[in-house]
Amino acid sequence: MSNYVGLNESNRVPICAVDEKLAVLKLGGRLPMGEEAIFQSGRLALGGTGRKHVKSVTLYGEGCMTLFVKCNEEEKSFEVEDLPQQCKMDVGMRGEAFWLEFVLDEDAKVRRVVIEYERID
Repeated sequence: MSNYVGLNESNRVPICAVDEKLAVLKLGGRLPMGEEAIFQSGRLALGGTGRKHVKSVTLYGEGCMTLFVKCNEEEKSFEVEDLPQQCKMDVGMRGEAFWLEFVLDEDAKVRRVVIEYERID
C-alpha cells in the first residue's frame, strides 16, 4: 500500500502495487502466487504533536499475521499465530509518530485496532 493520500483510495476502493503496477483490491480477491498482503498505515500522530508512550495494541479479527509497530528508527514485531477474535500486545515504545504494518496470511482479517497510549510531554 502506498502512503500517498492520493493513491490510498480510488472511489473508496483501496489500491495496491503488484509487479510494479497498480491494482484494485476486491472483496474476496486473491493475490498472485508468491505475493504478500502487506498493509501499512499512514503516520499516526495519536492526538497531535508531542511525545507519546504507546503501551499496547489490541487487534480484533481472525487468522495469522505479523504486526510491526514502527517509531522513527525503532521497530517491534509481533507474531499472531491464530487471532482468537482479540489479541493484546504490550508495545512499550516512545516517540512522536508511529506506523503500523500488517503482513497477513491469505485468510486473515483485521476488523479493528485499538492503540493504548499516553502523552509524555
